[in-house]
Amino acid sequence: MGLCESVTFPAFVVLASAWFPCQERSVLYTCTNAGAYLGTAIAFPLSGFIINLNLGPRDEWSKQQGLCKHGISNTWQWVFYGFGVAGVLWWVGWQLLIQGDPAEDTRISSSELEYLTLTTKQDADRSKVTVHKSPMVPWVNFFSSGCAVVLYLNHFAAGWGSYTLLTYLPKYLSEIQHFDLAKSGGIASLPYLLMWVVAVTSGRAADWLIKRHLTVRSVRVLMQSIAFVGSGGLLVLTGFVEAQALAIAAVTLSVGLSGAATAGCIMVYLDLSPHYSGEFFSVGNTIGNLAGIIAPLVAGQILDSKGVDGNSGRSQWRQVFYLSAAVYAVALVMWILWSKAKPYQPLN
Repeated sequence: MGLCESVTFPAFVVLASAWFPCQERSVLYTCTNAGAYLGTAIAFPLSGFIINLNLGPRDEWSKQQGLCKHGISNTWQWVFYGFGVAGVLWWVGWQLLIQGDPAEDTRISSSELEYLTLTTKQDADRSKVTVHKSPMVPWVNFFSSGCAVVLYLNHFAAGWGSYTLLTYLPKYLSEIQHFDLAKSGGIASLPYLLMWVVAVTSGRAADWLIKRHLTVRSVRVLMQSIAFVGSGGLLVLTGFVEAQALAIAAVTLSVGLSGAATAGCIMVYLDLSPHYSGEFFSVGNTIGNLAGIIAPLVAGQILDSKGVDGNSGRSQWRQVFYLSAAVYAVALVMWILWSKAKPYQPLN
């Protein structure tokens, strides 16, 4: 499933480079990309609802392991069937409605086509930089350019925090905050709902600031700082908070603020390489998704170790939160010092 879905975001970035005018690039991209966060927010409670539709008695093994407190689900497989069917139906609509090249869309007006042709590959800054499309994809430069490496590291850092919490947030809520996720009204979905709101808002704010004559780089640094300082700081705070409501509020805000990175480092693939942004993003997304393998493994090792304070594993959770905050901090310093956000000829 992961192999098949791996082409989704690079393909979307190619579409964005062809369809999103530079003056509206941030808001259009973040609104579309944020659909993934909204999907996560919907999937958590919906999956729980489906799984709990029909519960059978527990077997001896589940009793011994302390699992399935409310019974063993007889409907868990419908989570996969339901989302699978939804994906197929979406694909049908996609094939009928979407064109990769505006010039091939029979429903587009000539004035809109001309507008897109003039603006989609442009620099959004007032001081315009024009780059030309190389005859071949600059694969070597994707790996050797300093600004590309800094971008990949920030993409990786954003993934580190996101994948850690995506994997272990339910465990934290149930084991440390003693939330019954089956009866919590979808509390686990709130961080991702807020992440969707922040991503969409940050995209609109980014375009507004660029139109008010801030440089694109300044705006990307600002949004990345909101994401990493806000998210990392709240993770550190979560490690010290024991009150249930405050801890849940802190971790919810931490996940939510990380959505601002969509208008930060994630947008820079289009800023740097308007002509080969899909290929460029495929490299960065691969590196970023390595965090989805490494971060849960590291967090799992920490959480499986014995705590030093004997207090329900809180010391291990502090280590997980501090590590994520440290990854954010190192990446942000590099971003502030060495990032670029103007079209760069070696990457085009």
